[in-house]
Amino acid sequence: MKITCIAHTDVGNQMYIISQAINRYTNHKARCITNTEMYLKFPTDIYYPTADKSEVKNVLEDSDFYIYSQYPIRYPEHRVILNRNNFIVALYGSHARDNRQFLLTQFLKYEFVFVSRPDISYCNFIPTIIIPNSIDFSMYPERVYTENQTMRICHSPTVREVKDTDYFLEIVKKLQKKYPVEVELIENTTWKECIERKKNCDITFDHLGKVEKIYGGNAYEGWVFSQPVLGSISPFVYVYYPTCPIINSTRDTLEENLENLLKNPDLIWEEGKKGRKYVYDTHSSSETIKKWIKLIEYVRER
Repeated sequence: MKITCIAHTDVGNQMYIISQAINRYTNHKARCITNTEMYLKFPTDIYYPTADKSEVKNVLEDSDFYIYSQYPIRYPEHRVILNRNNFIVALYGSHARDNRQFLLTQFLKYEFVFVSRPDISYCNFIPTIIIPNSIDFSMYPERVYTENQTMRICHSPTVREVKDTDYFLEIVKKLQKKYPVEVELIENTTWKECIERKKNCDITFDHLGKVEKIYGGNAYEGWVFSQPVLGSISPFVYVYYPTCPIINSTRDTLEENLENLLKNPDLIWEEGKKGRKYVYDTHSSSETIKKWIKLIEYVRER
């Protein structure tokens, strides 16, 4: 089977990672078409604005199945005729939250099959099938351990207000009066530079659930580098990820939870190991792709 993953913007690089996993771990073949490039500059396969349009046409014509990120996209090179058996839509973040009524209409009227992570901000409104976001561990550099006297906390917000960045910085400023700690604040840079800066940090802070109720890329990248992650997630997440090792925090508990790590370096090591195992077992593309292929088989046969 030939599968094409298509994204206007490839949120979290998921369409590219899924396409690569299909090629690497299954007997099927996949390509990925991306329409716009984020400032993160994720890896891509076919970047539509500069691509050979005859290649785009051939890929679309030859495909047996389509996975769209956020919504189906039309191309002038070839009009894909969609039906209930040949496509899936993967939902992520603000697009799903901001368009819940429209997406529900698509589900009811056209029998869309939606895939998502367990984000309660829209999963309780739009019928979705839960598949964890995928990580390709080969894309990450090795962490180099050093004897740092100063603990480094990584935080890489896309939107500060959404990620509770200012409050987090206030808490760290208070803790700096008692502990040698600094913040690695990563903003407006490429994904490659971002992970290079993340890899030698000791702790990751994600967010406090002001908008999102699930962990994001910042969290699972922290776990990739064996860092304990502080964040805030809904109990709904534990229905699907019961072993999630996030140190669940609120505005009332963030300072206490951070301080507990800073004064117990062995705990940083223990929580980091748990996170590394969890993210590999749950998010490794070699595992998540098995679920994607079974879902594709179901959609084709339903």
